[in-house]
Amino acid sequence: MLYLLLTVLTTIWIFICFKGFSIYQIRTLQAITVNYITCIVTGLIFTGLEPIYEIQHSINNWLFLAIFIGVNFVGAFYLLSICTQKVGVGITTLASRISLVIPVIFSLFVFETQNRDFSVWNYTGLTIGFLSVILSSYKNNKTGRSSKNYGLPILIFFLAGYIDTVLNYANTFLVSEADRLVFPIVIFMAAASGGILGTTYNYFKKKIKLQFKSILAGVILGIPNYFSIYFLIKTLEAYQNNGAFVFPVFNILTILGSTILGVVLFNEKPSRGNYIGLAFAITALILLLKGEVW
Repeated sequence: MLYLLLTVLTTIWIFICFKGFSIYQIRTLQAITVNYITCIVTGLIFTGLEPIYEIQHSINNWLFLAIFIGVNFVGAFYLLSICTQKVGVGITTLASRISLVIPVIFSLFVFETQNRDFSVWNYTGLTIGFLSVILSSYKNNKTGRSSKNYGLPILIFFLAGYIDTVLNYANTFLVSEADRLVFPIVIFMAAASGGILGTTYNYFKKKIKLQFKSILAGVILGIPNYFSIYFLIKTLEAYQNNGAFVFPVFNILTILGSTILGVVLFNEKPSRGNYIGLAFAITALILLLKGEVW
């Protein structure tokens, strides 16, 4: 449970960082690129070099998949940014959060990694959890942007769910316990390479200069970002890679924490539907934890 809570806390910190990006007009690509570089440095400091030497015989089992996940990280960030601008924040957030249905389905019916049978209470909690994510994430689009273009949100839904599913698959079948310290570093190396290419292109072709505050924002984002992935991997390991339990509980706790901080720090005003969604989230959390902690 400790790793799960640490995953939630670091993810909420990322939410705070992205809120700050819009407030302080941070250049997103630059910040994201520096963020990934910071993730690499943080990982190397945290793990040391010894684990890297020890994986030389097993890295071929998951190297390609780690690179693939890292490249998709960059693509997902870009797509989220574009979708937010074209469709709106509410639908974009909704699409990314309800994507948890994909790793849940794969965990239950394809990987079959659950270490215990789901009771009727757990399945009820899972269903209520999906409803809670929809209700608590949705915000009316008051920006004047058209919300009829559902192509981008659908793409985000599948991409976000696909990334979580592949990460769960790698952690379940390919990455050994000894490799789990290094696995996130390789993912971020691949992501940083993609970000550096994009930033270099913008610098020389679009004449977008480097911005100090964007670099600083990337550093602030990068440290919790590394640990969010590291703790997620450790959480999956702790629960025998039971994504059907981990991903819903993780998303629900993140929504609850993010909503509270949004109200306290950014003076956000949840709608009536959001409040109903939060009530559903608490109910779903209680039902999902039945058999696990009580």
